[in-house]
Amino acid sequence: MVYNLPNTPSLRYLPRAKEGSGKWPGRLSTKTSRRLCSIWWLFIVRFLFSAQRKYQGRKMKGSCLCGAVEYEIDSIDMPIGHCHCNTCRKAHAALACSSAGVQRVNFRWLKGQDKLSAFESSPGKLRHFCSVCGSHLVAERTNQSHVIIRVATLNEDPGVIPESHIWTSHDVPWLKYEGIPAYSEWQPNRV
Repeated sequence: MVYNLPNTPSLRYLPRAKEGSGKWPGRLSTKTSRRLCSIWWLFIVRFLFSAQRKYQGRKMKGSCLCGAVEYEIDSIDMPIGHCHCNTCRKAHAALACSSAGVQRVNFRWLKGQDKLSAFESSPGKLRHFCSVCGSHLVAERTNQSHVIIRVATLNEDPGVIPESHIWTSHDVPWLKYEGIPAYSEWQPNRV
C-alpha cells in the first residue's frame, strides 16, 4: 500500500518492515507490519510537512498601526528570524526585528500605497513605512525575487515560529533580554 501526499515524496521509498521476518513490529505478519509502518510514516510525513502545507496558499493580511496601509501575502516563503543589527534596531526602535521573506508574486499592496514612504538604509535596500504612523512594513532589494515583511505587522498568527536570531553581535547591554523578569501584562505594583 503506497500513500502519496501532495508535494511529498512517495512513501514507497521510506523504510519498511524486513521482508519475511514476520516479527517486526512485535509478532505481526510481514503484511500487517508493512501496513502499520506505512501508516506510521504517513503520520510522520504529514506532521513534518503540515505547517508548510497549512500556510502555503493561505492568504494573510498585514497593516500599519493606523490602518492607512494594508498588504496581503499568499505564504511565508522563508523562515522567520529576529534580526538584532544596528539598522533594524534603529529602524524599529526595538531590540530586534522579526522578519520573513515572501516571494514578490505572493505579495501585494491592498490599500494606502500613496501613504508609503521609503528610506534607503543601506546601498540598494529600501525600507517601506507608513508616512502617517511610521510603521515599518516591508524591506526590499530591487534585484531580489522576494520582499522582506515585518512579521509583527501581520494581522493574524502565521502559524510558524522564528528559527533564528541573527546579528546578535550588535546587541547592546542596555537592551538585555535574557535573565530579567517577564510579565504577561503590566508589572506588579505599577504606579
